[in-house]
Amino acid sequence: FVYEPLDLAKPVFRLIRVQKRNGNGPIEIEMRHSEISTQYRCLSYMWGEETQTYGLLLNGKAFGVRKNLYDFLEFASRAYAEEPMWIDAICIDQTNIAERGHQVQRMGVIYSQAREVLVWLSESRPFLESKFEDWSDVKRLAKNPTCVQLLSYPDNDEQMTKLCADPYWGRAWVAQEILLQRHVRLLFNGYD
Repeated sequence: FVYEPLDLAKPVFRLIRVQKRNGNGPIEIEMRHSEISTQYRCLSYMWGEETQTYGLLLNGKAFGVRKNLYDFLEFASRAYAEEPMWIDAICIDQTNIAERGHQVQRMGVIYSQAREVLVWLSESRPFLESKFEDWSDVKRLAKNPTCVQLLSYPDNDEQMTKLCADPYWGRAWVAQEILLQRHVRLLFNGYD
């Protein structure tokens, strides 16, 4: 895949739209240049191991991503199909050092200007699933997510401790990806 260069003198970046997936066909993504004023979501996630890449089509061309991102894109093809999204591993030309440096400097703005940040914890969290058997409780809490509400939920100290100990939260990027954002959605194992 060959990226069309960004004009680094302008406030532009790339956004993608994951296409609705038809059966078992490949994941297809459309990418375009856009201005920061566009409505979009950002993804916050762990890149994961670089042991293997999984293929998809980006503007009709072959493109590879790591498993954790591929799993999110499969989910997004159902839950967020056709919605503008910014994902660093795709929207930044990782081989272009100048662009990568420029876009990394702008990530605080990119994340804070998004209408929502999606936090992808791909692995199953059975300790949470067993606690929240009735997912309407989780959805009710998620409409007004505060640490106080979550931590005061009956009998979940151990579960919240496990969630907070997840390696995702130890990433240096978490501060600029979600702390500046008012709308954050936690996604795991197909739940949000």
